[in-house]
Parts: sequence; structure tokens; C-alpha cells
Amino acid sequence: MGSTQPWPTSPSERVQVFATCAGRLSAFVDHQRTIGGQVPEQLETQRGDFEALLTATIPDAVDYGLPQAQAMNWQIHAKLAQSRLLMRADFYDDAVIKAKAREAADAFLRECDRFLLG
Repeated sequence: MGSTQPWPTSPSERVQVFATCAGRLSAFVDHQRTIGGQVPEQLETQRGDFEALLTATIPDAVDYGLPQAQAMNWQIHAKLAQSRLLMRADFYDDAVIKAKAREAADAFLRECDRFLLG
């Protein structure tokens, strides 16, 4: 899902994008709250927007042939992956690994930015 990829065209692709982004943003919000950090209002809003988009697009994707549980699977896997990156970025002992984890976590959030209007 890099910046050069087009907007997803099938209902299943849209659900995958929305579930993945909802999971990533949920991980960020949960992580910030756990470590006592501030959750930027914009990210909290984006998380809610992706969850709403996910809910709205699941019926079409299921009609298209997507198994009902697949959206939750994508969302959970994205949340767990993002959570692992954030834990490494904040708590790992190796500075290089911390920096790479932060860079990756931030890049994954930026990937989601392009799917929402300002």
C-alpha cells in the first residue's frame, strides 16, 4: 500500500484497506494511552473514520465473496503488527532497532493518510 498504488477498486480491497488502517490506528491510540501519552485528536478521528468506513463497506464485500470474518482478521493482524513496532520503538534497548521500528510505524500510519480527505 505505498503512495504509488491506486485506490482499491473491489469491495474486498476496500475492506482490507479500511480494516488494516483501523487496526493500525487503534494500536497507536491504545499504545499512547498505555504509556500515558497524548492521543492527537486527528488520529482518534481518523481511527473512527476508518472504523465507520469498514462497517459501511463490509456488506458489499461479503456480497462480493469475502468471508465475513476476514475483515476482523485483517484488522487484528494490522493492530498486532503495529503494536509490536510501537513497543520496539519505545522500549527496545538497541537504538538502531528503536529508530527503524519508529520509522516503520510512522510509515504505516502515513500510508493510511492518503485514504481520508483532509
